[in-house]
Parts: sequence; C-alpha cells; structure tokens
Amino acid sequence: DKAFNQVDCVLEGDEPVCHWLTQVFSQSGAYISEIKPENKAMYHAAACIASNYLITLAACSEELLLKAGLKPEQSRRMLV
Repeated sequence: DKAFNQVDCVLEGDEPVCHWLTQVFSQSGAYISEIKPENKAMYHAAACIASNYLITLAACSEELLLKAGLKPEQSRRMLV
C-alpha cells in the first residue's frame, strides 16, 4: 500500500514504537523524521500556520482581486 508515499511523517515517543512506525511507514514510501518533545509545540504551530493561514491568505487575496475588478475565474487562476 502506498497511501503514505512521499508523505512527511514526524514521530515522537517511545523508542520501540517509533522504530516500528519508521519501518512500517518507510515501506510505504514515507519520509520519516523524529522530533524532540520540547519542539512539538513549535512543530504544531508551524503546521497550523501553513494549513490554516494559507487558505485565509488566498481568500483575502481573492477578495482584493475581485474588488480590483477582476472576474472570479481569473482571480482564482492567478492565485493558483
């Protein structure tokens, strides 16, 4: 199964479990990284910014393009 092919997976936890997960996900083509417990909050913040604010930024940009007189299909095409 290649559901995780080229997917980044970040692990933190018990060494035996992380070792097992590394083997399982690596066989699926995933990219595995380990993270220290003290860095989990920073990692989570980065992921939230990337996933949540990118959509907000695109929506704000589209709204400005529409107000500038561009058509919806053109503004979406430009943003993509």
